[in-house]
Amino acid sequence: MKAQIIWIAAGTVAVVALALTSLQEMAGPAEDEGVADALASFEVNVPDRGDDDLRVVQWNVENLFDAEDDPDNEGDDEFSPRSWRSWTEARYLQKLTHLADVITAVDPDILCLEELENRQVLEDLNRALGDVGRGGFEYIQHREGQDHRGIDIAIMSRIEPRAVRWITPVERQRDIMIADFDLAGHAFTILVNHWKSQWGDKEVGAQLRSRQAVAARNAVDEILSRRTNAAILVVGDFNVDHEAELIQKRLRSITDREAVLTSEDGLLFNMHGVIPAEEQGTFYYRRGERWNSFDGMSVSRALLDRESVTYGGSGWKVKPGSYAVVRSPRMLDEEGFPLAFRKVFQRDLGRRVYVTGFSDHLPVTVTLVLKSDD
Repeated sequence: MKAQIIWIAAGTVAVVALALTSLQEMAGPAEDEGVADALASFEVNVPDRGDDDLRVVQWNVENLFDAEDDPDNEGDDEFSPRSWRSWTEARYLQKLTHLADVITAVDPDILCLEELENRQVLEDLNRALGDVGRGGFEYIQHREGQDHRGIDIAIMSRIEPRAVRWITPVERQRDIMIADFDLAGHAFTILVNHWKSQWGDKEVGAQLRSRQAVAARNAVDEILSRRTNAAILVVGDFNVDHEAELIQKRLRSITDREAVLTSEDGLLFNMHGVIPAEEQGTFYYRRGERWNSFDGMSVSRALLDRESVTYGGSGWKVKPGSYAVVRSPRMLDEEGFPLAFRKVFQRDLGRRVYVTGFSDHLPVTVTLVLKSDD
């Protein structure tokens, strides 16, 4: 795969200066470890795209909470200066800038996000994007969900969705967003998911994820019942690996492209199947010392380009070679694992230090190209 190198000046804006100054005052320079100095260049490898291509990015941004207490959200109580997280306004602003650096480098048209507190953090992220020079997104899709931790999902985009609807498969868990887009006369739908985490009771967690998977699959089937050639992307943090039985049997997403192309019953193609095994990890579980492919995208066959298939060859298609897990040296620690933004225990020091990275998940991206009838 040919790669494109994009350089931007990271963290040269006032918000970073404020964050770094405040951090030194509040925590001392020895407390915060992680990314390079604020004036360092930011390099990220992303697949090529054309001027008319459409890039979709999916990212769990790991506890994007502001530093203000919301009395109606118990989940944000630990995100305060006096909590064990030592979460301050300065750290919040710094994290926004780090996220904006990555988003600017990858340059999505549609950005699907998980693990954020509220609409305000999305507005703040938009301002941070403007500060680093990219400019914010014109449209934000979000609603306050029921999740017991107070975290939501969202879409930020340059294109306004034609329609957005929400389903809540499990009470006190995250919603699923279903966003319909219509661009250049061709429609496609994105389902954003954030399924139950692996924390807590394993059996209960598996049951909840199963219900979420069934709800997502039912939504796909409902769309396909109306348009058999519907272009659908199912994206998110599924909290199970891409080859898990839940993904294959409940969501009915597989890595066999030919089987999807010849299927008449709505199989999805799991895009993770196109990248090498050593590049599939999006989250590293340190306690278990293993990579997981929790984050990903699956597509309906209408998005797969193949001339001989009779369901129709025009419309938006996945650009060959464009699906990737986004990595950058600055997004990884010394061992090559995602560089989080939180306190972590460092064995060599025997204590927790604040790592001011990005997220404990890596983004994934795909590019769509428009194929005409000609």
